Amino acid sequence: MSVSMLAAMCVTMSSCLKNDSDNYVAPVDPSVEAPALQAFIDSTGYNMVTQSDSLYLYVSNGTNFELKGYKMPYLYYEIVNPGNLTQGSTDTSDAAIGGSVGGNTTIYNTYTDSTLIASVTYKGTLLNGTEFGKSDEPVLFAIPNMIYAWQALVGKVGKGGEIRILTPSLYGYSNSAKTGIPANSPLYFDVKVVGFVKNSYGK
Repeated sequence: MSVSMLAAMCVTMSSCLKNDSDNYVAPVDPSVEAPALQAFIDSTGYNMVTQSDSLYLYVSNGTNFELKGYKMPYLYYEIVNPGNLTQGSTDTSDAAIGGSVGGNTTIYNTYTDSTLIASVTYKGTLLNGTEFGKSDEPVLFAIPNMIYAWQALVGKVGKGGEIRILTPSLYGYSNSAKTGIPANSPLYFDVKVVGFVKNSYGK
C-alpha cells in the first residue's frame, strides 16, 4: 500500500463524516509535514532515518497474521538500543510486564506473528514538546491495534530495546483529534520494549 492509498482511505472515511460535522478537517499528506519533521530532528540532534523501501506490518487475514509491505515516506526512527533480537524467552512475573492475570508469564525477545503483544514503557509528545501520553511502568499493547507508525517500527527492536519514532500525522491519528492531540498532528514517541507475549495472553 502506498502513502497515497493510505491518504485515500483517510479521505474516504472522513468524507462520510463531512456531512455530519462542520468541524471536518482533511488529512494531510506527509510531504506537507516534512519541513516540520526535519526541524524537529535538527533541534533535538537525534540521528533519525527514514526508509525508501517498504516497511512491514502484521495484518490479519481473518485467520492469522501475515506480513505486508507498505511505503511510508517521512516516517522517521532511531534505534537507541536494539535489545535482544535472538530467538528466546524467559519467565517473569505477570506484574513485571504490566499484566493483569497474575502468576508468571513467558516473555519473548522478538516480535513475530505469534507474539504481537508488546510490554513497553513510553512517552509521546507533540513536536512542540507537549506531552500527551506517558507510562513509566510497563503496559501491554496489541501492536496490530496501534497506529501505523507503531505497527511498522516497534518490532524493529527486541526485549530491552529502545526506539525513537517520529511520525507524520497520517501514520498517527491522521485527521482524528484525540485527548491532547489536535487533528493532523505529527507525533514523537520514545518507546522502551520490556518484551513480547503470546497473542493468546489473557485468554
